[in-house]
Amino acid sequence: MKTTEYLNLKKPDQVDYYNVDDFNGNMDIVDKLALKMASDITTNSTSVSALQTSVSALDTKVNGLLKVITVTGPYTTVAAHSGTAITFTYTTPSGYTLVGAIGFTIGSTELYPVTFRGSRIDVRNISSSAVTITPTITLLFIKTGLLG
Repeated sequence: MKTTEYLNLKKPDQVDYYNVDDFNGNMDIVDKLALKMASDITTNSTSVSALQTSVSALDTKVNGLLKVITVTGPYTTVAAHSGTAITFTYTTPSGYTLVGAIGFTIGSTELYPVTFRGSRIDVRNISSSAVTITPTITLLFIKTGLLG
């Protein structure tokens, strides 16, 4: 019997008899991985929140050289077992330049980010049902001219 490369899930050959224990063992492995991913997302979300607070505190100390803006994205429904791109619309504050995004929340443990570029997040739904979210993204701006 072959196994998958990363999770070592059992892959019966065409000549093998179906074994419920093999199937259940595979499902247990996938279930544990899904739980770990959900836990990692929660942990990362907490870390992002702490980073946002730190950047805001730094902004106060450097007298407005930085600006942190959190933007709420569009109300989005992601179909079961599929992905979508969420693009955020924002206005750059006058006299500032966008440095980049420093964090985001997608508001669901059933969704996870696939890519994160500028003001766009690609998410993937691991649930067997549709998930509706209102995501946010936190953007960091710096006074124009300070980046050289």
